[in-house]
Amino acid sequence: MTQPPFPLDGVIGIIANGSSEIDQAKRIGLQCVEIRPDLLLDRGFTLNEIMSMVGDIASIGLRCLFTLRRHDHGGKFRGSDHEQMEICMQALSSGADIIDIEWDSKCAQEIVSTGVNTILSYHNFSGMPSPDELASITEHITCLKPTAIKLIPTANSLEDSVRILRWVSGAGHSLLRNGPLRNDLLRNDPLRIGFAMGKIGEYSRILSRTFGSPITYAGFDKSIAPGQIAVKQLLTDYHAHTLHDETRVIGVVGENQNMEQNQSTDGWIKKINCSVRAQNNRLIAVPIQLGTREPWESDSVNHHLGSHLGNHPGKHRVSELEILKTNAEFLRMDYLVSPQIRPRLIRLSANRGL
Repeated sequence: MTQPPFPLDGVIGIIANGSSEIDQAKRIGLQCVEIRPDLLLDRGFTLNEIMSMVGDIASIGLRCLFTLRRHDHGGKFRGSDHEQMEICMQALSSGADIIDIEWDSKCAQEIVSTGVNTILSYHNFSGMPSPDELASITEHITCLKPTAIKLIPTANSLEDSVRILRWVSGAGHSLLRNGPLRNDLLRNDPLRIGFAMGKIGEYSRILSRTFGSPITYAGFDKSIAPGQIAVKQLLTDYHAHTLHDETRVIGVVGENQNMEQNQSTDGWIKKINCSVRAQNNRLIAVPIQLGTREPWESDSVNHHLGSHLGNHPGKHRVSELEILKTNAEFLRMDYLVSPQIRPRLIRLSANRGL
């Protein structure tokens, strides 16, 4: 069965609090929104009111993703599989363009088989799947033939965020199970939506569309998921609507343990992006958070970079910076900047983007 065209593009705003967020989405120029009935039901809205919102979204020309997220995947819905199926089909009748459903739901195959646009999604709120697990999940979902696969793990290191971006781009195939996925799966691969949750994964949310993801998610007010960035910040600070596969990156270093330093990092990012974007729309500064990796037994060959991060650089810092340097070409990251670094600007690649 031929899948219909994928209807979503750009920053997708999450409707989790009420119809005022639909108005905001239209006012700021979004093309699509995700409505979260599980969260709206939890806030006291009735199912009829939610279906009216779906109709309102369609009536003002926005594309609508309908996501009734189950509690075991981070949502609030605790109904039966039959109820989930019925509500999703009602949403399609009310004007929704596409359904997001958990990859392991008993009704996933049934919804896909109807021929409607479907995202099958996987979430991991504690960490990143191993390469074998990532390969297994990808193969399983691909065999169900959805319109798109959505994998959202949690980053506990820079390496985790790089891995999910490689998965999004398709470059991760060679890393899975020590070899490529089956050729018959690759020929008809669904679209891939992916980034890492958590503060360390923040830059993967910003850059995911430059690696092939058709959308990236954002809340209008309070974050719905760990590390989620507000719509306004994505559009104004990171110019997410203009990023593309030739965008070059400046990494701005911060550490997730230090709120004061994070605020300083945010200020630097705003200044850099305000400056460079006025002259060159192929550059963007993004936050790079150092994780809590176990230290290496011996010093990294990239000790020069690590020695600039304060007076007492832990070896985990050195190892993560080595990961950045190793993956700089893939990430299109030309420079590393930090208010705490001396010198403040370190070149990571041979590209002269500034």
